[in-house]
Amino acid sequence: MRNCPFFSVITVVLNNVHTLENTIESVLNQSYPNYEYIVVDGGSKDGTLEILGKYGDEIRVLSEPDEGIYDALNKAVNMASGEWLYIIGSDDCFVSPFILQQVYTFIIQQPHNINLISGAIYQTVDGVIVRLRDSPSELNFFNSYKAFTQQNYLVKKEIFKVIGTFDTSFRTAADYEWLLRGVFANKIKYAKISLVLANFDIRGRSSAYEKHLQEVFTVRKKYFGFILTILGHLYLLIKRKYTYSHSQPKTMEVNPLKQRDSKISVTKSIQKKSLFRIMVFGSLGDLFIIIQETL
Repeated sequence: MRNCPFFSVITVVLNNVHTLENTIESVLNQSYPNYEYIVVDGGSKDGTLEILGKYGDEIRVLSEPDEGIYDALNKAVNMASGEWLYIIGSDDCFVSPFILQQVYTFIIQQPHNINLISGAIYQTVDGVIVRLRDSPSELNFFNSYKAFTQQNYLVKKEIFKVIGTFDTSFRTAADYEWLLRGVFANKIKYAKISLVLANFDIRGRSSAYEKHLQEVFTVRKKYFGFILTILGHLYLLIKRKYTYSHSQPKTMEVNPLKQRDSKISVTKSIQKKSLFRIMVFGSLGDLFIIIQETL
């Protein structure tokens, strides 16, 4: 690797011996040569450090206690010497060995003031793709309401000097707050790349979903105001319940041999209305709990 890398790829980890090596291999197997790989470890005790030690000088390792993932990320940002930074989780991996090369080719064709480039990711569970999560074609006040993950984007290091580092008072949504901070200060110069960057493993993250939703509510209230945040959150909660309900097997079936078609149609209509009421009032209840927790 060269003295002044174009990319700094960053991973933070704590006790993740089972999946870390897949992440490391996906980074070190990149065909593009001009990058550095930084891993900040929070003081693992499960063999993670032994895995990191196998790679010697190929990885810049910092291992010390931290105050959470965003404290560790801030340390990594300060360590980084690359022009562009990409954060990849210790459960995640690049989708191919050519990602950095493709991103580099894209970057050098963009205007010089571009400082954030975003692509798509595959959300996976146990290696199985469950969803493609893409980025907006533009980043502005309206479409920044919907959060997208760190694995979706690369940023120029210099932007951290302009808008600051991650706010460590947030435990799960500091990256979203950082992004909105940049958008609302009009400091983000954005370009979208039509490329799937990484596999993002969502296994285990659902257990912290409620806490994350509360933090996202707090962040949105700060930047979008209380009323717009309530309306937006209610929409997203209803959408989530609708998606979940339509992914489940049907619990009630109508026997066409015993009932007329008109009765079947009425029954289905009643079911749809009941389901809609459940989704709306259930979402209102969820939203009330979130508001209580964040006020």
